[in-house]
Amino acid sequence: MNVQKNESKHGVSRLEAESAFYDPHYRLFEDQRHSSRNETRYILYGRSLEARVLMVGFTRRGRKVRIITARPAA
Repeated sequence: MNVQKNESKHGVSRLEAESAFYDPHYRLFEDQRHSSRNETRYILYGRSLEARVLMVGFTRRGRKVRIITARPAA
């Protein structure tokens, strides 16, 4: 995730985006629209440490998670 770009555009820091993964009630969906044959993308909806519900788009690279975008859920 381009941290400065995402934070200035959507107002969500890297730390806040990562915190949504720890919400025990998060919802996870496969992002079929943005996935490809080489890369599966996912969308997670979860409450952040700032108590905001976020939409986090991400993919897995080996054992790591790469956050692509994070924004407040509409």
